[in-house]
Amino acid sequence: MPQTLSMPRIVFVLARAAGDGLIGIDNRMPWHLGSDLKRFKAITGGGVVLMGRKTYESIGRPLPRRTSIVVSRAPSAVVEAGPETRVLWAQTVEDGLVRADAAALAAGRDEVFVIGGAEMFDAFAPLCEKVHLTEIAMTALRGETARYFAMPFPENAWETVEALDLPAGPKDDFPTRYRVLIRRQPVGRQRQVEGASEAAGRAAFIDSVRAA
Repeated sequence: MPQTLSMPRIVFVLARAAGDGLIGIDNRMPWHLGSDLKRFKAITGGGVVLMGRKTYESIGRPLPRRTSIVVSRAPSAVVEAGPETRVLWAQTVEDGLVRADAAALAAGRDEVFVIGGAEMFDAFAPLCEKVHLTEIAMTALRGETARYFAMPFPENAWETVEALDLPAGPKDDFPTRYRVLIRRQPVGRQRQVEGASEAAGRAAFIDSVRAA
């Protein structure tokens, strides 16, 4: 009997320049923000993060205590770096989302965190329901390859539930403004799965993704 399962909500964890939406230069972050990194760890710790290959390469290592889903046309080997640290690969955005959904459900989590880069933010923008947004007060920077994500979050579509203006701390290059935004009209993603009950359907979905 088919079952309808509610899927985890898509959450962006996004840091960008306040003026133009710059998020990266030459495959790296163009700033160092120790306070924002600490917050990123607290938000995503123990969860499922979804990213593109360039973002994964810029990080340089598996993120501890997280399941990382990396979307790449040329996947690498699965990394198991501990009971809570692993890297899985997907060749398409849709396959990445399926794997992220299964990993989140298996861990009892109700959120999947999209962390970059620009192509991933663009792909998941219609599905995103929550944003942890750090906007950096910085002067313009240039590089051979600059990436931007300037998606607006208008008040008629997004509610700001938290806002903090933060001066630059001892480990921060710039002052920042941190906001948490919630989409006013939830997306409410669902999947149809086979199973005699909701629990059986969830287990069958997770098993089918792991076996793929």
